[in-house]
Amino acid sequence: MTKIFAALASLIAISLVLWTNGEGDVRGDQPGKQDGQTAKFSGLLSCVPCHQRPIEEYKKQGVTKFVALTESLVWAKQDKHRLAYELVDPKKSKNELSRKMCKKLGIDPAKFDQAQQCLSCHSNWIKGNASPPPYFNLGVGCESCHGASRDWFRDHIVPGWRKLTPEEKAKKGMVDVRNPIARAQQCYSCHIGSAKEGKVLTHEMYAAGHPPLPSIEIETFSSRMPAHWRHFDAKPDFTFRKEYEAANRIRPNELNRTRSVIIGALVALRESIQLVSDQSRSKESWPQLASFDCYACHHDLRYPSWRQKRGYKGRPGRPQMRYWTGSLIHLAVDLAAGGDNAKGKELDREFKAAMAAIHSSLDRKPFGERPVLQSACEKVVKWANGLLAKCESQTVNQMTVKRALRLLYDVKANGRDILDYDSARQRLWAFQQIYSDLKPKPPTDIAIQKRLKQLTQSFQLELPAGQKKKILDNLPAVMKSLNEFDPVKLSHEFAELGKLLRP
Repeated sequence: MTKIFAALASLIAISLVLWTNGEGDVRGDQPGKQDGQTAKFSGLLSCVPCHQRPIEEYKKQGVTKFVALTESLVWAKQDKHRLAYELVDPKKSKNELSRKMCKKLGIDPAKFDQAQQCLSCHSNWIKGNASPPPYFNLGVGCESCHGASRDWFRDHIVPGWRKLTPEEKAKKGMVDVRNPIARAQQCYSCHIGSAKEGKVLTHEMYAAGHPPLPSIEIETFSSRMPAHWRHFDAKPDFTFRKEYEAANRIRPNELNRTRSVIIGALVALRESIQLVSDQSRSKESWPQLASFDCYACHHDLRYPSWRQKRGYKGRPGRPQMRYWTGSLIHLAVDLAAGGDNAKGKELDREFKAAMAAIHSSLDRKPFGERPVLQSACEKVVKWANGLLAKCESQTVNQMTVKRALRLLYDVKANGRDILDYDSARQRLWAFQQIYSDLKPKPPTDIAIQKRLKQLTQSFQLELPAGQKKKILDNLPAVMKSLNEFDPVKLSHEFAELGKLLRP
């Protein structure tokens, strides 16, 4: 009984900390309404009491072997997602850009909490909900990634929850963020866009001053949040470990970082195509220029131009789909084929044929004829889902890593080119992440690491991670690197990496 009272006292003390302005304060003063919610949110403060600091009783019970219980504190003090609302609220933000954008977009600063077009991503206000989630002014928090928790909150506290399959948990609204498909889809709903959830960055928002939405390699971005979790193989033995492994179909010695890079790339393609397909069904928002390649219209007028060096998928001057979302598809094709060249070539032909139909539609008419474009997009989405199923059945091991690295550095041999700056960043980020899984490292490891560091600096690959580094401060250097980008030079850099990797 003494232990129970001690545990309750510790829990109450932690909860009280949240309502002060001291260290770890993550309180919100504008809770959202609970009525009319299609996604049932409990609110951030339901999560924080346990996930801020582990009480002694939890440590003794071994709870911290499974989960550190410091997640919300890491999020509150280090994660940039915590500032997602604060940085754009014109009433509170020190960022003058937010006020200028509101003025240009006709948003009343006094009613900013009703601006769903902004709060859809900056506070996870999902389309269909009458109001934003509770404590939306705390930005992108726990339920933004893990799912609205009112139907699973009580259940997940009990250790037996670990025995359930991800599908059983999903029925209650929990997102399986350990699954690379589910995690990528959740992240891309904002970082690419989701018409179904009302998370769409429009051309009007860009014109008002919203920074360019960059390409995103899921594993690189996740590691820079910074991570507030431990990967499964880093967890010590915990209660129901075997049952958890069985329920989640954990594969021993699986290289999850490489799997995440490859699966994330395929989901990026699917979600970008799905976005255009969904938007094309709306008469009010079509064509949505922001969903296409920005550089088709916006670029420096210079000669020679890197755009001329790279060439074009379709007719020059016609807006095409964003290139970067398909720049790593050959990795997924190789994984799905299990390294079988014949199967890989067949899958690649299917992909090219499906994408050719989209390019053809966009070539015939700017932004395509909607019924034709919709049909072409649906075929690509169907192909991507089929490939995801094939990838899921494959094991990611050292042979996968070696093949993936070869596909990344041997650009010409695979009939691929560096299409644009964002695609180049995707390749380099993917190379860094997959190379970190390579074991043993080659004798040239020091030289490879040095070259990767140089490329990170010259192509502005280092993300402004954490809360202290601001995206806008980093933007001028990124734009300069973009305008000076040389695809021929980068192809040479990849070739040099290949020389260092070859035995």
